[in-house]
Amino acid sequence: CVRLEPKVASYRYNLGYSLSQLHRYPEAETALRVAVDLAPKYADAHSLLGEALSEQGKHIEAIAACTKAVEINPIWWFQRSLAHVYTAAKQPNKALPLLEEIVRFHADDVWANIYLSDTYLQKEDFKNAIKYMREIVRIMPKDGEAHLKLGNRLREAGDKEGARAAWKTANELDEKGDSGAEARKM
Repeated sequence: CVRLEPKVASYRYNLGYSLSQLHRYPEAETALRVAVDLAPKYADAHSLLGEALSEQGKHIEAIAACTKAVEINPIWWFQRSLAHVYTAAKQPNKALPLLEEIVRFHADDVWANIYLSDTYLQKEDFKNAIKYMREIVRIMPKDGEAHLKLGNRLREAGDKEGARAAWKTANELDEKGDSGAEARKM
């Protein structure tokens, strides 16, 4: 049993982080709310709180928490979290400028590229959804899941041949894993 100091924000943040990793978002929310109450300028806690709220579908609160993190510290990874929350809240037009700016300076940021692909897919802009998924494949060429998702994007755009090729690669890279199994079903 781990005993946490109830009045130390970093302990509450670490608890919230651990609970988030376990997908226990309501409990993470509780711990992170204590962290931001104890340390109102703790940008990391606001950002993670926003992500935990978003995972529960509490999008308005999630946007507010991530916006607070960016106000405290406008560093790019807090902006990336805010953009991710905007996408989850079906506000792609607010997410895209943040994400595009991030990849201008951090082209190899896998998460920014994933979020861009997902956001463009949400807008049914298949050309850009595929473009950013290809970036992920470029960054992580041996990742079966990246190839699987590229195949899915290509299928949605109507490129059956390209989709089959991507799924074939996904299967070859992850023959015994989930991505390979899913690719074989396509």
